[in-house]
Amino acid sequence: MARAGALIAAIVAALLVLTGASGAATQQTPKRGGTIVVGLPGAEPACLNVVDVRCDTGTFFMLAPRVLLPAYAFGPDLTARPVLVSGVDYTRRPPFTLTYHIRPEARWNDGVPVTARDFVFTSKASRASEVPEFVVGRDVISSIRAVDAKTVRVVLRRRYAGWRQLFPYVLPEHALRGEDLTRVWTDSIENP
Repeated sequence: MARAGALIAAIVAALLVLTGASGAATQQTPKRGGTIVVGLPGAEPACLNVVDVRCDTGTFFMLAPRVLLPAYAFGPDLTARPVLVSGVDYTRRPPFTLTYHIRPEARWNDGVPVTARDFVFTSKASRASEVPEFVVGRDVISSIRAVDAKTVRVVLRRRYAGWRQLFPYVLPEHALRGEDLTRVWTDSIENP
């Protein structure tokens, strides 16, 4: 019986070594850059532009959060969690004001920091867009301005319980400045 126990212990030890589960954690640095390939049931989206109403926005809105980060995202328990922001200060009396504090480490894939100008640019693009899913808050935001590079202030027309959904994703102003937003990102999301 002791011999069988020793044999089982030796097999388990050998399997642990082979599977890398010996208790020693190996930390690997993730590869930077690359391409995300997503398989979706059904047809491929006609285009990837989130602000062009001619694109298949329903399909892309499943992909957008994987590529363009939001200010807040909702977890499986429907709790809002800050993503691009570290937090938001808000007033409880008129004028209802939201002050977004962008994470210092937030950067675009090309290394350029995410700034308040990106939020302002996204808000302007939303106002000009005809895509229903993208115009959340169009009638709610009274004004928006960059306070500094990492702080943006949004004044609301009225109290709005869905304020965490005002920026379902943020657009990179530095890459899209001066571009016709209805003509970019048709086949890929890259700096035009």
